[in-house]
Amino acid sequence: MVNTHITNTAVQTIFKESIDWNKFYSVVQTIGNNLNGHKERFDKSDILELSMEVLSSRRILYINEEGRDLFIPELNVFCEMKYQKDLFYTSKRLDLRDKHSLTLINTQGERDSAELPNDYAEFIIALGNLAVGIVKTSEVKHFFKKTKTQIIAEKIPTSFFSMVCIPQDIDNIQIKKFAYLNDKKKLQEEFLNQFL
Repeated sequence: MVNTHITNTAVQTIFKESIDWNKFYSVVQTIGNNLNGHKERFDKSDILELSMEVLSSRRILYINEEGRDLFIPELNVFCEMKYQKDLFYTSKRLDLRDKHSLTLINTQGERDSAELPNDYAEFIIALGNLAVGIVKTSEVKHFFKKTKTQIIAEKIPTSFFSMVCIPQDIDNIQIKKFAYLNDKKKLQEEFLNQFL
C-alpha cells in the first residue's frame, strides 16, 4: 500500500538522523574508480545501497527490488537510490547546478509510455558530489520522459529536492583499504574448489 501522506521532510529526517555522511562518502572515495567496469558497476551499486542499511544500523533496510532499493520500516515507505557523480554540484569547484536529470528505470524497450510501474518507490534518494537530496516520486512526474531504453526524470529544478547533506557538511573523509575484486575472486574460487 502506497503511503501518500508521508512528506519529503519525514524521509529527509530519517536519512539525516540515521546516516553519518562522512562515513558514506568515505565509502564512495575508497571505492573510487575501482568498480566502474561494465560488470563491476552492479557490485558498486550493491555496496552503496547496502551501505544505507549498515550505516543506519538497520533503520533503513536494503531490499534490492526493481524500482525499490531501500525500505524505511518506521514510515512504511520505499526509496529508490540514484547515485551520479556530478549530481547537484560540479566536480571541481562544487558549484551548485540548477537542474538535475536522473535515470529512473531501464525499460529494455518494453514500455511504451513514461509511466513508472505501480510499485515503484514513493521516494527517490539522489546522491552526487558530496550532496544528497530526497524527492517524492509523484512530485516530479511531469519531468518524466521515455527514451528508447529508459524512463528518465529530466531537468528537475534543485528546489524540488529536500537536501539531506551538502558539501559543507562533509569534513572527515577517511580512505580505507579496498581489495574487493581480489576478495571476490577468492570467494568464487573457494566455492568452485568444493567441486574438485
